[in-house]
Amino acid sequence: MRGHVGQVELIGLPDTPLVFPLKAMYPSGDLGGGVAFEDLLTAEYLDPQTGLTTMPVTAWLLRTPDAVVLVDTGSGDLPAPGMEELHPGWPASTSPLIANLAAAGVAPDDVDLVVCTHVHPDHVGGHTTTVADRFVPTFPNARYVLPRAEYERAAEEAADPDTPTMFVRLFTDRVQPLLDAGVADLVDGVHPVTPEIRMRPAAGHTPGQMRVDVHSDDALAILCADVVHFPFEITHPEIASDVSDHDPALAALTRGALLAECADRDALLVTTHLRAPAAGRVRRDGERFAFDPGWPRR
Repeated sequence: MRGHVGQVELIGLPDTPLVFPLKAMYPSGDLGGGVAFEDLLTAEYLDPQTGLTTMPVTAWLLRTPDAVVLVDTGSGDLPAPGMEELHPGWPASTSPLIANLAAAGVAPDDVDLVVCTHVHPDHVGGHTTTVADRFVPTFPNARYVLPRAEYERAAEEAADPDTPTMFVRLFTDRVQPLLDAGVADLVDGVHPVTPEIRMRPAAGHTPGQMRVDVHSDDALAILCADVVHFPFEITHPEIASDVSDHDPALAALTRGALLAECADRDALLVTTHLRAPAAGRVRRDGERFAFDPGWPRR
């Protein structure tokens, strides 16, 4: 999972995939007309023997001419307390993100910027690491850029006594230590990260989720975060999850608009949760969209 968008190199860093029953995310189970969501998935995603779905998780390393940027950090050394109860099948192993980063020739000290698309466990788990029972930034020389709305949502949830322990710890262990260390920037709206990289609002899955646009030499890539989870959300963007999406209706609208933008602007769609190559072109197919996986030739 590697390619270029103009002068920016994009390298996919696989993290531990998530394995769970599809109905845990889509309880209704079908599209209507007798078409089950499972029918829309290939064997690469769905094990017909167990009925379990495997969802890849990919963080992205962006090398610009002047900066090393990491978009999301995977699960880190989660699970936090209560994770297994809330998410059966959550990976128990330590994230391979740092090893995969090293394979790309990058050490934690080399990272200049960490961009957080939203505060969910498989996106911020690696923001911090444990040193002598303290949570410290994993990337000691980096500024961490987080959507302000996500920080405020996570802080509010952490202060609520009814919030599950896992989500409280996600904030107290993986997010707040960045603020305490003075290495976090909270941003709103359209935010330039580097001359080639911008964060843009993409709410729905969470209230403050942001996508990441890479624009260089007239080429455009859109890192969509959790706007897309599975291929069937590209062909059927109206599908949303009543479980994982904070606002399912808005999530569907955001997805439809983003896919239309990719198709109309010939932008490369770069995903967190689709299987390798995890990127490709979106095209219009009648009244719907189709997806052609693959990286552009340079």
